Amino acid sequence: MYTTIRKSGFTLVELLVVIAIIGMLVALLLPAVQAAREAARRSTCSNKIRQLALAMHNHHDVHKTLPSAQWGPGARPAANNTDAFHFNGLWSGFVATLPFIEANAAYDQIMQDQPGIKERHSALSNIPVFMCPTDGNARGQGPFLQHQTTNYVMCWGDSTHGINTNNGVQSRGMFGQRAVHNKLTDAIDGTSNTLLLGETGVVDASGTRSIRAGGLVNIGSPNDIMNIPQNCLDGAFPAGTTDRRSYPASVTVKTERMEDADNESIFPLTDRKMFYRGCTFAVGEAVATGFITALRPNSPNCFKDPAPVNNRAIVSTGSYHPGGVNVVFADTSTRFISETIDAGDPGSIVPTSLMTPSPYGVWGAMGTASGSDGGSL
Repeated sequence: MYTTIRKSGFTLVELLVVIAIIGMLVALLLPAVQAAREAARRSTCSNKIRQLALAMHNHHDVHKTLPSAQWGPGARPAANNTDAFHFNGLWSGFVATLPFIEANAAYDQIMQDQPGIKERHSALSNIPVFMCPTDGNARGQGPFLQHQTTNYVMCWGDSTHGINTNNGVQSRGMFGQRAVHNKLTDAIDGTSNTLLLGETGVVDASGTRSIRAGGLVNIGSPNDIMNIPQNCLDGAFPAGTTDRRSYPASVTVKTERMEDADNESIFPLTDRKMFYRGCTFAVGEAVATGFITALRPNSPNCFKDPAPVNNRAIVSTGSYHPGGVNVVFADTSTRFISETIDAGDPGSIVPTSLMTPSPYGVWGAMGTASGSDGGSL
């Protein structure tokens, strides 16, 4: 008598069904995994921006003031005025905080009297606190293998126009200009309602045209063109533009590397301030290390041409996080601000007084230190 032995196994149809089910599960799980990874990166990013805020508080404890947005030894001698990095000898407030983030060697390197960008910053290629992991373009050295980039920028209020006061040139934010140093008590609206730092994207080596990156849009030459933020929106997105995630091909976007900006044959002397956003943490210019709250997060960044960029610019916060940016307030509390936050009327003229409310909604109010407009969500 014979016994039939039956071998178990999958039929081809069953195998295909199993593969299809596995593929569906992977498709369902992958977004969740990516979201979890981005949540971790965003948390790390938030921790870093808070570290910088704490460093500024430590500076305040030691020196009794916050660092100035612009400070330094002043203009260089005529023989060295071609040093594009050193324009008016104005360092950013981040330089003053280096000793408080255990970066004393970098601070000493900057303070050395060395000509030229490369020599002065040969050691500034690895200060991780300035890099947000979500931005794949920020790698310590800039995308053109130059200088220490930064994903974090200082709040100048709702306008980059300096306001002359008895104490010097002031901004409507927490940071004074031209070596003016503010105190935390200058946050009349309250430290929990007043922004200290925000985020910016960094241009990649190909010169990306994404509005989340750090390119600057050239929107024209009239001196008053930056008085109305709507001019920036209109210049960046001409009539008929449907996709506002990147600049149209018809728009001129400056993303020059800094060593080009030091080259007289490429840029004339009056047009050498061609920085992209976050190009280096050390420059005390709004286009490099500042932002204003006239346009909501992930809005365009604009400058006027011809003439140096200087502080005549509309510079916005931006990031590669989905939907918004990390910010830190003057009390060192961090929040994630949606790119749809109320920003009032961009057609309003920028304020020219320290004590007037912002015309740019809740977002504008957050940027002001003494506008008597609260700035709370």
